[in-house]
Amino acid sequence: MANFIEVNEWAAGVRIVEPGDKVLGGLGSAVNLPFQALANRTLFNKNAIAAAVASINSLSADKADKTVNFSAGAGLTGGGTLAADRTITLGTP
Repeated sequence: MANFIEVNEWAAGVRIVEPGDKVLGGLGSAVNLPFQALANRTLFNKNAIAAAVASINSLSADKADKTVNFSAGAGLTGGGTLAADRTITLGTP
C-alpha cells in the first residue's frame, strides 16, 4: 500500500463509488478518486486552520496596553488607565 500525495486544493466534489465500478488500484483509479479528494480537502482545511490561528495570534500585538495612563485634557475631568472603564466629562466652566 502507498499513501496519497496530498495537494493543497479544495476538491469541488467528492465522487462516490458506484456499483459496477472496477476496483482497480493505482493513483488515478476510479476507486481511489474519492479518497484522493478527501485527502486534498483535509490538507486544505489543515492549512486554512493553521493560517487562521496564526492570524488570530498576531492580533494580540494590536491590542491596547491597559497600563497606559491618559489624562482628560484642558476643561475636562477624568482619566486613568485602560484597566477599568473610564469616563471623561466636561469640567465646571
